Amino acid sequence: MTQKTLANALELLEFFTRENPVWGGRELAKVSGVHPAIVQRTLATFASRGYLHQDPQTLKYSLGVRFFELGQMVKERLQLSDIVRPLMARLAEQTGEAVFLSLRDGAESVCVDRVESPKSIGFKVQVGSKVPIYAGAYGKVILAYMDETSREEILAQGLTAVTENTITDVTLMRTQLEEIRAQGWCYSEQEVSEDVFGLAVPLFFRDKQVAGSLAIAGPLYRFDKSNIPHLVVSLQAECPVIEQALSAFANKAV
Repeated sequence: MTQKTLANALELLEFFTRENPVWGGRELAKVSGVHPAIVQRTLATFASRGYLHQDPQTLKYSLGVRFFELGQMVKERLQLSDIVRPLMARLAEQTGEAVFLSLRDGAESVCVDRVESPKSIGFKVQVGSKVPIYAGAYGKVILAYMDETSREEILAQGLTAVTENTITDVTLMRTQLEEIRAQGWCYSEQEVSEDVFGLAVPLFFRDKQVAGSLAIAGPLYRFDKSNIPHLVVSLQAECPVIEQALSAFANKAV
């Protein structure tokens, strides 16, 4: 099999998605633009090796058990950080700031991974540390996108200051959470660590439930707020792959 033939065969496999998991040969040929005879031959070859399954009644194809076996092997070998850390490292290099991955843990946000800034600075938030979910950009952006019942349960417990800049007024917090949902990101200053800013975007599981946040943080003295739109775009660009990884590892320990 030549490299081009292999590439063409793999392109046909890429049409098997969560949204379109079943294909007939003629149907796939029409959508892909590949000659029907080539499509049928390719699908039959994959089916003979277990990568596809052909329904004996409809004659249509779906992904086979071999992909399940390979997927399980990958899942067992990989850790979440194997996928996420290179993306976080790229963000740290692009932005010059530390990058944090946080997940929700009840009424707290827990930092599960962190990549240092090229320009080092001390932070209170370390890997494994927990902060009230209403304090700091990486927590508040999670709180903003939680379901209303869970969010109100947390607010009903009252807000305790982490620093003198932590918002503890529930009405003001509700207003800010609405603003976060409207703009899709959260910026904070000195709510967890003095003289430190935070900028975060939400991360979601496959079912659209909020999973956590991706954030950068650094010293206020070197931060220009006019860069926020550009930084938000950089953060959001890394979200799809991280969200896929979070969904895949949802049932594993992080």
